Amino acid sequence: MKIANKIVMTLAGLVLIAASVLKIHEMLVVCIPGWREHGIWESWEFTLWQIPMELCLGLWLISGLFRKAAWLAGTAAYCGFIFVTLYKGMTGAESCGCFGQI
Repeated sequence: MKIANKIVMTLAGLVLIAASVLKIHEMLVVCIPGWREHGIWESWEFTLWQIPMELCLGLWLISGLFRKAAWLAGTAAYCGFIFVTLYKGMTGAESCGCFGQI
């Protein structure tokens, strides 16, 4: 069971790191509007805050330090991502923006 736990946490961490790298690329290439134009979930400010949080959580999940706390934080983050994605889907957004422009 511990091996499966390490594999799942490593994969979850790699997905978070990939998402943050793709969002960095999007911020360098595309002009993202502020929160007043498209709402908080689509804003430049939210993306700027989200990138380091995803990167740090991804590195934490991969590192294996404080596994239970990392698992709880990762679970809470992924639940938050589900909430935001459902909200964007209900409002008719083109993309969830999880992986930048992809």
